[in-house]
Amino acid sequence: MEPTANRAHTQRLAQMLLCGLLCFVLLPTIDLKAQDTPKLGFASEANYLANIPKFVEWPAAAFPSDSAPLQVCIFAGKEFADSVQQLVKDERIHGRRVVIRLSPKPAELSNCHVLYLATLPQTPERAFLTRVEGKPVLTIGESANFLDQGGMIQFFFRDSLHMNVNFQAATPLGLKMDPALLSLASTVRGVQLVQGN
Repeated sequence: MEPTANRAHTQRLAQMLLCGLLCFVLLPTIDLKAQDTPKLGFASEANYLANIPKFVEWPAAAFPSDSAPLQVCIFAGKEFADSVQQLVKDERIHGRRVVIRLSPKPAELSNCHVLYLATLPQTPERAFLTRVEGKPVLTIGESANFLDQGGMIQFFFRDSLHMNVNFQAATPLGLKMDPALLSLASTVRGVQLVQGN
């Protein structure tokens, strides 16, 4: 098998594994009518947020010690944060326990490894992103211009949950995104870096 074909085959397998993982975790947690789109989107976002860190590697310097937890900071409703907490309960990601932090103080944002910014009234998105600029913090949001502001992953709902990825914002900070994660994105900015062009 040619190298290019082999790489494509490997990525397809990884994509199927990731899709399978997401579906395996998500389906048991949903008891909704098909037309209940807002709640379905809510559950899907919680599931994605709980699983995406499994497909991202942080530089060792992002953690103060080998036993330090992976901190997921959430600026959204408590119900959403509780849903993510349930999904990561007793789990370890890259050998680290996961701590969910709801709306930490601005001065504490640099301690986050994942920063999720929901679309909420009066949420100064850019101010939060500025706080973690230059730090290996995986930023995830929902607003239409989230990637334009320097965010890394944007969730959007169109029949089902989709995401766009700003790969070129993550790479300089030492964050390594698994090709399987990138293959699920609707668009990937800086994808030429993945392909070696």
